[in-house]
Amino acid sequence: MNKQSFDIANQRIKDLEFKILESKYHREVFGSWYITIRTEPKTRLVWDGKDEELSIQKITDELFNGSPIWETTWSALKPSESDFRDGISKLQKQAV
Repeated sequence: MNKQSFDIANQRIKDLEFKILESKYHREVFGSWYITIRTEPKTRLVWDGKDEELSIQKITDELFNGSPIWETTWSALKPSESDFRDGISKLQKQAV
């Protein structure tokens, strides 16, 4: 995963006609990124560059030090291209 994967994920999510609430790429944090979409509850696709994990997370009602806690609903360690496509597909199904 890299900046190109982030850009591709943003475009695919837009193509699925989801409203992107927040989209951030952090080069300085191992190339980690996340894309939050408007659903109820909010859902996001996350790339953890340090652990090389792609995940889908939903926001919970719980807080930790004033910040919301996100619950992982799907993940893939060291994802392949098919895992990446699968993540977008699962995001679409979970966000409906």
